[in-house]
Amino acid sequence: MCVILLPAVNDSQKDFDIEDVFPLNIYAKAFQNVQGRFLNLTSEQVQDALQKGKGKVNNKASSLLKKSKTKYKLDKIQIAYEILRLISQEKELDDVLIKNFDKLFDELHKIIGLYER
Repeated sequence: MCVILLPAVNDSQKDFDIEDVFPLNIYAKAFQNVQGRFLNLTSEQVQDALQKGKGKVNNKASSLLKKSKTKYKLDKIQIAYEILRLISQEKELDDVLIKNFDKLFDELHKIIGLYER
């Protein structure tokens, strides 16, 4: 087993969860689609809340649910499936997404030599 630390997009964050590889607007939309009904917030309000401050997007999303005083916890698995569904619908991949996955594959290459097969 290995842990991959992706190069930070900004200086406020040193490592990334897999969700951080996806652009924030995609994560926000997936979160809204899966758990937005519990929040009584618009998609724009969700994205604004996830952009504010430092920290991991999952932690911010979890915090939104806690603030809503519902019994629901962050459903990372359903959000991941929704991200996959949203990305699959796109005709072209977002440049940020491609760049982030390039970084991920480069980090994996350093460990297991992906490109030398």
